[in-house]
Amino acid sequence: MLGFPDADDMVAVACLCRRLNEVMFSYHFHTSKKLLGDYVQFGNIGRPFSSLRRLRLCFVNKPHITSMTFRFSTSFEKEMKEVDRYLASISHVPALHIDFRSLSFAPLPGVKQCQSDILLSFKDFCETLSKLNCCTLATSAYASSLKLLEDPIFNPHH
Repeated sequence: MLGFPDADDMVAVACLCRRLNEVMFSYHFHTSKKLLGDYVQFGNIGRPFSSLRRLRLCFVNKPHITSMTFRFSTSFEKEMKEVDRYLASISHVPALHIDFRSLSFAPLPGVKQCQSDILLSFKDFCETLSKLNCCTLATSAYASSLKLLEDPIFNPHH
């Protein structure tokens, strides 16, 4: 049973009952101790953001994960949606460490509208973070880029 190579098969079996959920997701995330330890990292060299979908289905999140780091890529809008869905599905929000350093929010010449849309998505995500236990927020060109927004909501410099 543990020889399933396909993640979709693993999820299907895990949804059958609580015991199979525990066995299959522990296997999928290598060991339940590694998954349910103090710290999990997504993005960059950590787990892919798509793993959050499976983690939402996992019944064995006890003890709770106490700290999570999210290292966003250029696909950050899609990744932020995964994070939002995951955070909305859990009762205990871990300490969050957010890393946008691989992105540049610097204005691009002649592309102000697109940049504004990206910054508004970033602003919405930061509004969500301001209500949670966000411990760190790392960005590359944060302060100069937020000047494009009329009313920045989340500003760690204050």
